[in-house]
Amino acid sequence: MSLSPNDVQTWFPAALQQRYVDHILMQSNSHAGSVKLTHVQAQHLVRLWGYAYIKQHGIVQSPIKALSRRVDSFFCSHSEAASLFYAERDGGGTARSAGLMLRTFESKSLIQCESSKGSPTKIRLNIPHPFDLPAEDPKGDVVPDAFRPRLDASTLANLLTVLFHYDAERAQVFEHDLNRVLREWFKRYPKGLRVLRQVKSKKPIAVVTAFPVHPESGEKFGLPPSESLYLNRIRQRAADPIQFAEPGCLDCYVAYIRCWHIKPGWWSPKTVLQLLQETRSMLQQMHQDFPELCDVYSIVLHPHHEDFAVRLGFDITRTDPQMSQSWAHIALDRFFELNPTVLLQDFDFEPYNRSSFT
Repeated sequence: MSLSPNDVQTWFPAALQQRYVDHILMQSNSHAGSVKLTHVQAQHLVRLWGYAYIKQHGIVQSPIKALSRRVDSFFCSHSEAASLFYAERDGGGTARSAGLMLRTFESKSLIQCESSKGSPTKIRLNIPHPFDLPAEDPKGDVVPDAFRPRLDASTLANLLTVLFHYDAERAQVFEHDLNRVLREWFKRYPKGLRVLRQVKSKKPIAVVTAFPVHPESGEKFGLPPSESLYLNRIRQRAADPIQFAEPGCLDCYVAYIRCWHIKPGWWSPKTVLQLLQETRSMLQQMHQDFPELCDVYSIVLHPHHEDFAVRLGFDITRTDPQMSQSWAHIALDRFFELNPTVLLQDFDFEPYNRSSFT
């Protein structure tokens, strides 16, 4: 039976295509050294992968339920690739633009192309193992747990690097520094780090850090946030710009949520509410230790997080003119009164699962 690129749209469910696209983008953006793809490139790669699968298996196993990385090489002309890539466009796309996309994939070592004059291109896919969808959808299978520096620091450091999008060239350096910072924070205030841990792998997929602020450091929240970034100073072994309050300090008024992050692909109402509950519990315990506590500050390192913070009731109090960073503030009592289930009931989490801000 003759097969065409249009069969991909017929036999490869759009929802499953989107799951693959989201997963590939998550892998692309979350791991240093991985193949970097744009949303359009990921979408086209998934369709090319689906075409290879249908070419090999026919429509007997259709609709497609899962792709396999082990697919035979196949012939695909540039005009066929255009029909495949630009199926939703009126009039489709050009063979030339499809050829450029194929060359882009080849430059990223995702495909190998062989061509001869007068014959369609022969393509062999080189799909990386991380691009495979997990066998089961893991969303929801997480539990709150204490931070374990010997087990969790390296994993979380890798997840957090993309928050520092303003200096992508230093991503790997940041990862090393974050590892050190997390361990240092744990030594200074062990109760200030909590994680959400995947049940099956035991690996952390979300983290919150919250610390009591020494009275002399309170003025930092009126200055540009970049002046308080510790990662810029740790290599010089400089002191942390924001000092922690000591137990028993009666003049500690500020709690600082220094990090609040969920791994892309895991943002969902259930996971977000779990991490918010952990945050509330941490601040309640901190309030018992520091009875004068009344203000909560956090730092918005990535522009996407600002929408989330504002939805929860935080005020953006100071934006840094040098970088896309802001201080966000909420009164402690207001934070305790939040009903996040209601506030977030129509919040769109999907951009957070597709964006690079682990």
